[in-house]
Amino acid sequence: MRKFNFRRRRTPALNTTATADISFMLLVFFLVTTSLDSETGLMKRLAAPEDKDAQEVQVKKRDGIELCIDARNTLWCDGKPSSVQQLSAFFEQQLSANPHMLINIQVHPDADYDTYFQLQHTLSCVYRQVREKVALRQFGKSLKKCSAEEKRWVMEACPQRIVETVQDTGKGVAP
Repeated sequence: MRKFNFRRRRTPALNTTATADISFMLLVFFLVTTSLDSETGLMKRLAAPEDKDAQEVQVKKRDGIELCIDARNTLWCDGKPSSVQQLSAFFEQQLSANPHMLINIQVHPDADYDTYFQLQHTLSCVYRQVREKVALRQFGKSLKKCSAEEKRWVMEACPQRIVETVQDTGKGVAP
């Protein structure tokens, strides 16, 4: 009788040592090449809660500037079309003449946020420049070098008075 020599065949195994290395290198590559953008914004201090004893104040027309951003992102200053760049010099001139100027901003709900952001950024820069000039004139040093009490005096001498409203489109309130 013939003897059969059955050899067990081994299943070929895949060499997976390089797979872990490649996976790790791809992970590192994507982590390094991915940019994580941070959100940018404007530092704003909200107004204090309304005082129950507060009274309505009438503002004279000459003590206020009315700004409007319409649905087509056109910026209007006191009824005249303007650009953000043109407004920078105008704001600085007006705030230097009257630091207690009230700025009324009306924004259409369909306006671009970028236009609104540029306007707010311009206003912040102009207020910073005007306050710097006030500090130099009053104390002979920049606002950064002023003491806390001097800074408070400058902020009270040149308060940031901005009123923002959203224009009513007549469509009702969106959910």
